[in-house]
Amino acid sequence: MEWHNLGLMVAFAASMTFSPGPANLTLLGTSVQLGVKSTVPLLFGIVAGFLANALAICIGLGGLFQRFPAAVLAIKVLGTLYILYLAWGLWKVRYAEVGKSQPSAPGFFKGLLVHPLNPKAWMMLITAYSQFVSPETVVTDSVQLIVVFCVSGFLANGSWMVLGSVIHEYLQVPRMRYGIFTSLAIMLIGLSVALWLT
Repeated sequence: MEWHNLGLMVAFAASMTFSPGPANLTLLGTSVQLGVKSTVPLLFGIVAGFLANALAICIGLGGLFQRFPAAVLAIKVLGTLYILYLAWGLWKVRYAEVGKSQPSAPGFFKGLLVHPLNPKAWMMLITAYSQFVSPETVVTDSVQLIVVFCVSGFLANGSWMVLGSVIHEYLQVPRMRYGIFTSLAIMLIGLSVALWLT
């Protein structure tokens, strides 16, 4: 891949992975509640799930999605249900009393499901593959795509997780706690609606 195209791919990956989405908002909400240390397994699960998406697109699943729109519809339905489930989890903790009981950390396997059930992740990778992978250099371009998107995703997800730990101190104020988790839940619900408008 030429340097010019590689630069464009890095810019595209950064703009997509750093923007709010199910993974970033879930990491933010979990880190707000539990802190960075307890959120790290979730982060690694999310990154591993994204790697699985990227590998699947590069070995041909993207073409399958383009050929069979029903598969995209199935991902949208499952993704919407999962995002709403995540939103419900954030909604429920609005009234939880700080220090009363420590909720269990979501862990690696919950994170592993986020991107495979995230239509935004699939569409982002299909778009990137169609724009930046050339048939003449498909192997090297695919490797570069996987590396760029996984590194960008890790940095983006990690940044949102750290942001959550910064907000963590405000949870001691019940009104702030209510506002933070209500806002996160509503943003996730909004994302689930936006998936059907694209």
